[in-house]
Amino acid sequence: MLRRCAWLQWILTAYVWLMVAAPLGQWNLRGGTYLLPGLLHGHWPSDRDVAVTALVAVPALMFWAAYKRRGFILASIALAMDAAWLGVEIKIWWIPYAFGEGYGWQRVYAQWPTTRILPSFVGHFAPDGMHTVTGVLLLVVLCTGITALLGLRLARRRATI
Repeated sequence: MLRRCAWLQWILTAYVWLMVAAPLGQWNLRGGTYLLPGLLHGHWPSDRDVAVTALVAVPALMFWAAYKRRGFILASIALAMDAAWLGVEIKIWWIPYAFGEGYGWQRVYAQWPTTRILPSFVGHFAPDGMHTVTGVLLLVVLCTGITALLGLRLARRRATI
């Protein structure tokens, strides 16, 4: 199970890297340039893009190391980072969607022609497809990771008996 979660961490990382790196039409429409076209035109990536690509890789690297060493603490830290990221996604996207009247920037963002999976309605701005998939991947990673850690803890407990 640790291996499965490590691979899911890398899938999440690759997905976010792709969203930052390449324009995919209305799926990841955003202001500013994307990493790869910017680099091809001789522009250095923005600090935000560098930070995002680095930060999403940290839990994946940590969980991969935890898988290789069967390290409970390292995997726990990686999952805590993912849980914090999911908490931000919930706070920024899902609470305003569920309860209405999000942030001012969401009203502007709702006008952009991004792909949406869920419907928007008066005062409730649906997250775009890119953020919906990010949230689902984070949830799957967390569920798989927690299950893997519980299995690891149980295996260690059985080994000491």
